[in-house]
Amino acid sequence: MPSLITAGTVKAALRDAGSDLQCYDVSDSQVAGLQIRVRKATAHWSVRCRLHDVQRRFDLGPIVAGDTDVDGGLTLKTARSWAIKVKELCDPAAPPTDPNKHIAVWRAGTSLERLEKALPPPAPEAVLSWTWEHAKAMYLAEVLRVNAESTHIDYEKKLRVPELAVFDGRMVNSITVEEWRQR
Repeated sequence: MPSLITAGTVKAALRDAGSDLQCYDVSDSQVAGLQIRVRKATAHWSVRCRLHDVQRRFDLGPIVAGDTDVDGGLTLKTARSWAIKVKELCDPAAPPTDPNKHIAVWRAGTSLERLEKALPPPAPEAVLSWTWEHAKAMYLAEVLRVNAESTHIDYEKKLRVPELAVFDGRMVNSITVEEWRQR
């Protein structure tokens, strides 16, 4: 039964994600299909809707509390906005499109046109000035552009493991090989 997801619901989900409680989902009554999915190690947003007459679940990203999206995590406000856009993309009257590509674009903070073009790799000095979060987002956008959706999902899960959180907020060029090998 859907209920209104509030800041308290988000905080409870984040707390429960770090515990040994059972996995559960909370459906939002304000935006049909939007859910918080709590698992033993994660809490993330997803939206369920029909695409080409098939019920689908689209992962929007990890949950963050507060009013600011941080480190790839989404606030309640952003999750609701993205869920509405995904549902619009799945509308049978809309032109055929892959909502996962749009989600990757939103996460990467780029444009669909740029994502779909085969761009040459950026200059090494540009990559070295990226933050860890930006590098992950750009990498996942490229994975989605050239691979199957399931590959993108697998890589995204691998990059969300807690061991890599030590690199959050760091510049890519400050991460040493030794630090990487320790993970």
